Amino acid sequence: MEGLILVRKEKGMTSHDVVNRMRRILNTKKVGHSGTLDPNVEGVLCIFVNSATKAITFMEDKTKEYRGILKLGSATTTEDSDGEVIETKPVSLPLDEGKVKEVLNSFIGESEQLPPMISSVKINGKKLYEYAREGIEVERKPRKIEITSFELVSINEDEIEFIVNCSSGTYVRTLCVDIAKKLGTVGHMKSLVRTRVGVHRIENCNTLEEIANGNYKVFTVLEALSGYDTYELNDNQLVDVKNGKKIKITNKNDMVILTKNNQAIAMYERISGDIYASKRGLW
Repeated sequence: MEGLILVRKEKGMTSHDVVNRMRRILNTKKVGHSGTLDPNVEGVLCIFVNSATKAITFMEDKTKEYRGILKLGSATTTEDSDGEVIETKPVSLPLDEGKVKEVLNSFIGESEQLPPMISSVKINGKKLYEYAREGIEVERKPRKIEITSFELVSINEDEIEFIVNCSSGTYVRTLCVDIAKKLGTVGHMKSLVRTRVGVHRIENCNTLEEIANGNYKVFTVLEALSGYDTYELNDNQLVDVKNGKKIKITNKNDMVILTKNNQAIAMYERISGDIYASKRGLW
């Protein structure tokens, strides 16, 4: 077996926990994932199996969708419900729906965001949450993020449910803190579900229990990398590609998947004009 399996990660598990469980279920060591999910976040986790792990680097996971709940009135050490409450502030109820929508819309577009200390961002080879556990505050640099849509789902007293589409690397819990500030109070992320990674949606995911019972679909590498253009090789080109040689093809994109009989063979990248060179073999 080789390909992509979409897992609906449960809350409380790390992405590595899921990989280890999948290795036992599928009885193979060659299992990897793209797009890490924090333990307190559930939802879409893309799991690659056997030779398909070569495709992880090329996974189109730069855009993601989340459905979450912001709890107003209390701030925590971790910006989510797992942390200790460090500040409380009154919330003016009922919340004005128009004002909430206005605040959410104000985040749409490109901006910079400071990664929270409780995160997996590495500084000097060490993850920020490891520094945080030692009580060390590390200087971080803001990172560019982009919010393409921010939809209000519902308001339930001091809780705001939303759907956000954003770039990879966006910390939704930090967004929650910033939204609360604009509403004149404090807040934290109560819950979060990742509902989409690239073109892969939560509706096509299976839980680990379902997968253990044989209920899952294996997507091909071509399906996993469906955002790329493909180029079908002839027999002579296939030999050259298998030998890692450059080839001449006509394509408008700088990166393409080379195929043979509808099977992904390699990722090739334009180096000049119509000349493409091997980026990675996928067989």
